[in-house]
Amino acid sequence: MLSVGVLGKLLVYAYRAEFDEGEVIFGLLPEIPNEDDWNTLMTMFKDNVIHMEMLERALDLLGLEPPELRPIEIPKVSDRNKILEYVAKFEVTAYNYYRYLLENTNFEKIPEGEEISKILKTLVDWEKRHVEMIRKTLDNFKVRYKLL
Repeated sequence: MLSVGVLGKLLVYAYRAEFDEGEVIFGLLPEIPNEDDWNTLMTMFKDNVIHMEMLERALDLLGLEPPELRPIEIPKVSDRNKILEYVAKFEVTAYNYYRYLLENTNFEKIPEGEEISKILKTLVDWEKRHVEMIRKTLDNFKVRYKLL
């Protein structure tokens, strides 16, 4: 089982990852010509910001501050399909990551553990939905642009 300290540090990584993925999606938005796909990615971007707020709450419950964030150097990729594939991989990773934290933490031994558990359950549900959304977008790109 994860200790409170380890859980807190892992939540800090999740906070940074949500920000980093948001940076990738935000940079991709101008390259998306289809309104439905653009709306899907914009929804995912907005959700990244909401996830950060949720993680801020979990960190606060653990008595921790969210880290200062600076954009990471993301290599410029001109192939939007590769960027979409990266986002899809991130979503699967985030789903597995939050599920792992949920399954490997004894929330009964953590002050405010019930609320942190609810936050992680919500994140798992949202990431599962994001996996479905990005896969649909990738399928749309395969049909529309025949690039994959």
